[in-house]
Amino acid sequence: MHRRAFLHAAAAVPVALAAQAAESAAAARVRRFLAPLRFGINVERSDVLMNGWLTDAVLREYTAGVTHIRIYPPSGGRFPLVSQEQFALWLRASRGIIEAGMTVLPRCRG
Repeated sequence: MHRRAFLHAAAAVPVALAAQAAESAAAARVRRFLAPLRFGINVERSDVLMNGWLTDAVLREYTAGVTHIRIYPPSGGRFPLVSQEQFALWLRASRGIIEAGMTVLPRCRG
């Protein structure tokens, strides 16, 4: 190996190790977040919220085995945005899910 190539490779090692450590820390944070999530359900339709079907009693039943609920707030695109009053349904549902002890995973799609 030529001296210049050796020096270049040697200088790159700390940078590569730092990048690897940063990726490892980020991966560890993701693993810690995902670790307690075992079984989840989707609340994809606004009818569930608008008709009041996601009640505190239902959420209490879910806590027996559900660790997270993924909700789909309207985010534009194919799913038109709604008024603030209607969007408050998703916020109240999120608060209820969290208060019941589960994790909320909002899924915005266009």
